[in-house]
Order: sequence, then structure tokens, then C-alpha cells
Amino acid sequence: MNKKAGILFICLWLSAWATYAQLNAPINHDYTREMNRYLEQRTSGFHTAIKPYDQIEVDSMVTIDSIYDFKSHEGYLNNLANGNFVDVKKEKFALTLNPLFDISFGYDLQDKSVTYETAIGAQLTATMWDKVGVGFNYRKYYGDPFNYAKDRIIERQIVPGYGKVKDLSANTLSSQAFEGYINIRANKHFSAEGGYGKHFWGDGYRSFFLSDNATSYPYLKFTANFWRVKYVYLFSVLKSSAIDTAPSTTGQRLSTTFDIDDTETKYGVFHYLSIDAAKWMQFGFFEGVVWKRADSTGVRGIEWNYLNPVAFIRPIEFAIGSPDNVILGFNFKFKLGDKNSIYTQLILDDLDIGSARKGSGFYRTKVAWQIGYKSYDLFKIEHLDVQTEFNLVRPYVFAHKSKEQNYAHLSQSLTHPLGANFWEWLVFVDYRKDRWMASMDFQWVKQGGDDSNNPDADHQGSNIFVSDFDIDNIIGGNLDSAFGNEFLQGRVNDITFIKVSGGYLLNPTLNMELRAFVQHRVKNIPSIDFSEKSTVVGLSFRTNLFNKYYDF
Repeated sequence: MNKKAGILFICLWLSAWATYAQLNAPINHDYTREMNRYLEQRTSGFHTAIKPYDQIEVDSMVTIDSIYDFKSHEGYLNNLANGNFVDVKKEKFALTLNPLFDISFGYDLQDKSVTYETAIGAQLTATMWDKVGVGFNYRKYYGDPFNYAKDRIIERQIVPGYGKVKDLSANTLSSQAFEGYINIRANKHFSAEGGYGKHFWGDGYRSFFLSDNATSYPYLKFTANFWRVKYVYLFSVLKSSAIDTAPSTTGQRLSTTFDIDDTETKYGVFHYLSIDAAKWMQFGFFEGVVWKRADSTGVRGIEWNYLNPVAFIRPIEFAIGSPDNVILGFNFKFKLGDKNSIYTQLILDDLDIGSARKGSGFYRTKVAWQIGYKSYDLFKIEHLDVQTEFNLVRPYVFAHKSKEQNYAHLSQSLTHPLGANFWEWLVFVDYRKDRWMASMDFQWVKQGGDDSNNPDADHQGSNIFVSDFDIDNIIGGNLDSAFGNEFLQGRVNDITFIKVSGGYLLNPTLNMELRAFVQHRVKNIPSIDFSEKSTVVGLSFRTNLFNKYYDF
């Protein structure tokens, strides 16, 4: 289908005037956990891999007040303990307005230092004439976080979960986050949405398709939902950060440095098809492509062929002779009853089978794999929930020969904060009794990293921001020589992270909670006898509606 046909399809999609409004639920693992125990049951048919959820669709199946014990309060006190702070409902109009905050203080027992993070903002949602859904939120961030996290923030110039750092020279880092969207639902089967935000496609804690790891970006989304099928088309405008990875005069690679004030525009198109194939299984097919706005001529712009919402990207890429970064993936979820499930993801990134047959360890054998297990009410203990997940990413996955076309936005991966060339084991245990809660998070990582002191071991495949053509044994772009690569090659990093917390849920609608926590992180590099430790004891008070990944 050509450019005109794609535009016609979009126009037909929007031509039916809306009859149902749609609001997006927050993308947050804690917020959705209690919902998922109902949405993942065999009879639900809900496509849990596609986030953000449609909050109105979720409410038709399970509501917050049905999950938690909403004690009766009068007037404003009820809003503080249960519902929205401002909740206006008229015949043709509904509006909610709520505060947003994330306040935490801690003490690092290793460094003998105080850490803190504060974010204050507000969230507004509205539906108008039962036809249009609108949502906006804004948060202003100030903080001096854990040392290992602060090092990453200064390097990448981005605060996880927020955006660009305003002043890197200040002792207190500042940033902000804004998200917003307008959704028009043509009928119960089709909707169109434009906005500035994030997406998460997958059933795990991590996703190799799209995750909310990177900061927000502009997007246009179309969704079709009928019978047992849900299909999402997403067009996004992304940014590549300028980086410096030139070798020094001694032949050793310098550490990667980012300049997110010097950016190039790139575009991404992503398709996800989810099929509720049986009561016990859901299947998903994913494809995505990232390309630069300016090619070698400087005039390419938007590739109109990719705007076709119903075409497969890979055949188009071959047809137009594209040098773009294409990723294909598969997602499965097997429901072992109503309270247990197994999920898995597999992605293929720039796979070159013909070249791989010429020798072992070809660098473009770019594969990532995930398998996980969820159990609700473990050992028949009500609200004792467990999730465990294993992720494996081979070297050079998500990178590209053109570093501007890597699978990232600004200086953050669109999928996993660790980049590539690693395996990771995760365990999450959560328990709730009424509004009291306790949790344990565990992470164990092994990653093959670059070695700047060894000119024969730089760019070992973990850094997705470096061009594939910078691999040492690729000379002059001669890809036939790029063999002999191994999983976890390079300087092996060993990371262990554990966090134990407990607290009280003050308002389930806002996921407003007060928690005390202890977290311990150790990073070892045995080959150079390096060890980095952080042990933090702290207290947090927040409306826990947004994920913030510090487990890297």
C-alpha cells in the first residue's frame, strides 16, 4: 500500500465520530498488580500485554473500590482516603484533579551520606460529551539520589522516570516530566490518540518490545479491538543524543559521553498484534523500525511507506532498500489456571542468517529472550503474590551501524536500562493485608562490559549507543570479518540488588503510600578487583503511579 492508501486508511479510521471516551491507566507495576489478578484470569480475554490500559475498559471488569475496603467517610475526607481529590461529574462532562508527589529520604550506610528525591506535580483527566478522553500530568523533580544512580544521571543527563537534567554542575539535580494525550474513540472497536508519553508492551517487568524506561516522546496511536484480537499502530518522534566514543591517541576508547543538547530527530513505527487464541493462551506479534529523519542526502524525512498501519515492516524495508533498524518479536502468555501464568518474549534484531552461516559468533546474531512466571495467592495465602523473570540479551542487540538509529530515545534505551550483552534474574514477592503491604525485590545481573584500558576489548556489545562499525574486527565496513563474538564477552560485571520495604496504602485510587525501605546493591568487576557497594535505609511518601528504574 502506498502513501495515499495509508493516509486514506487513517482518514477512514477517524471518520466515525466518537461514541465512547477512553482514559489511560497509569503504567506502573505496583498499581496494576491487584488489577491483573482479575484481568489475567482465563475467562477475562483482556490483552494485558498492551499498556497503558484503557481505564474505562478495566473498570468494566474490576474497580479499585471493589479490590480495597473503601471505608465510608464524609465529604472531602472520603476523597483523601479513597477517591480523587477533585471529582466533577456532569451530564456531558467529567473531570478529576489530583496531586502528584514522590518524596523520599535515605541514609547510605556505606558512604555515610544523606540521599533525597522530591517531585511535586498534578494530574488532570477529563471526558467530554462521552466522546473525548483527555489526560495530562506534570511533575517537577529535585534530588540528590544514591551515588551509583547519580553517576548514571550525570553520564546520561537524564533522571530515570523524568527528563533532561537542568544543571549538571549543581549539587541538587533538577528535572521535570510531562505527559499528555487526547483520545477519540470512534466506536467500541476503534480509537485514535495523539500525545506525549510512554508505552509498555509485554507481560513482564521488563519488555524487549517497548518499555517505559526512556523519557516521554510525541506519538500518534491507532487501536483496533474486536473479537479476540487487539492491534496497535504507534508512530513516534524520537531523539538521538550526540555521543563521543572516538579512540584516544593511545588507541584506547574513551568512555561514552552524551550531549543531549545536541540531538538529531529520528522516527519510530511500531506494530503489535495480540490474539486471545484460547482461554489458556495469548499470542502477540511485534515489529518496529527506527530511522533517521536525515539520510546521507539530508532530505529523507518521514518514510511514508512505514505509515501504512496494516502492512508488515520487513517486506517494505526490503522493497525500498532500507538501511533502517528493524526489530521483530513474539510474545506468549500461558495461563495455568486463574492464578498462575508463564510468559515469554523473543526478539530478532537485524538478524543476518546468510552471513551467520559463514562462521561462528557473527556479530549480527542479535537475539533477546525473556521468560517469566507469575503466581497470585501463593501457597493459598491470600494476596501473597510472586513474580520471577529471566532476561537474556546477546551482544550488540538494539545497536545499529548508524548509531543515530539505535533503539533508544535521547540517552535511554527504549527497552532495558542495561543495554545489551547480559543476563538478568529478577524475583518480586508482594504481600497485602487490607491496606498494609510488604515487598521484596531481588535482581542478579551478569554483563559483559567494555574495557577502556584494553584496545583489543573495547565495544564488546553492551553499549547500544556505539555504531556496530566500531567493532574492532570490522575494518572499513567489512562485515564478513565480524565473527568470534561470544555472550558476556568483555569485562564481566556482576550486580546484585535487593530491596525490602513495608508500609500502608493511604489512597488506592492514587496509589498513595507511605513506605519504609532498605536496599542493598553490590557491583563487582572481578578482573580488576573492583567493588562498589550501596546500602540505603529510607522512607518514602508518594503517589506511586509511575515506574522509576534504579535497578541497573
